[in-house]
Amino acid sequence: MQTDLLLMPFGATYAQMREAAVVAEDAGFDGIWTWDHLRDADYNSGRVPEALVTLTGIAEATSRVMLGTLVLNVANRHPGLLANMAA
Repeated sequence: MQTDLLLMPFGATYAQMREAAVVAEDAGFDGIWTWDHLRDADYNSGRVPEALVTLTGIAEATSRVMLGTLVLNVANRHPGLLANMAA
């Protein structure tokens, strides 16, 4: 059975997200996911790490887990920028 982990970015720093991913991989999780949002629904979270940049750092720090976003919100970025980032 595959077990994945959803890392909630709200109120987290990039370093915290990266460290949580390393710990999750060491614990045996198979995949790590995050949300592509700029803030939480209540606007109380403060800054939220950018999803694709965060996943790039997690990819550098891990070796086995699958990575992805639950949703890639095209309204947050120009389509050309999003295509370039995802490539």
